[in-house]
Amino acid sequence: MPDKADSGERRSLDKTVGHMAHLLKPGDGDGDHRINNGDVASLRRLDPSDPFSPAVWKVLSIVLDDEEAQRMSEERERRWAVIIGAMAQGPPHAYGMPLGTSLAAHNWSEVRLVRLLEARGQQLFDHVRRMAQYLRSKGATANYGDLARLILFQEGDAATGIRHRIAKHYYRQLHRQSN
Repeated sequence: MPDKADSGERRSLDKTVGHMAHLLKPGDGDGDHRINNGDVASLRRLDPSDPFSPAVWKVLSIVLDDEEAQRMSEERERRWAVIIGAMAQGPPHAYGMPLGTSLAAHNWSEVRLVRLLEARGQQLFDHVRRMAQYLRSKGATANYGDLARLILFQEGDAATGIRHRIAKHYYRQLHRQSN
């Protein structure tokens, strides 16, 4: 069972991801600091091998406090850029739709799932881009909190737990579909 600190970190990450998803929605002129359509288009074109763009920092400057932004390593910046790029080109964010469930519900192959869950670094970033495009093409929704954890935590016990959670939701959905 996760301790309170893990639960607090999870809520904080989910809140950050939710805020990012809100920023990336098409603006409706309500003045709530959404980024413009040109920036969203720039984020959709991000190259996972070099995912930096001014639009990434526009999003990060809104959702991160100054201390977090100053402490962030270049590798962490890269990982956040990949997350933001996937969110810009992927389906809408939905807290109640675990990533694994969405993948299975929209016929993402088991082979692709295994490749996604086994990948690290640049290889993971490439798989994430394809996955986001695939889910968007299917009109899906997905919880980007799951995706953010997969990208941010690639090694150790936390990474293993994240990958197990995604796989568990995937296979539960497949089982539901077959019954």
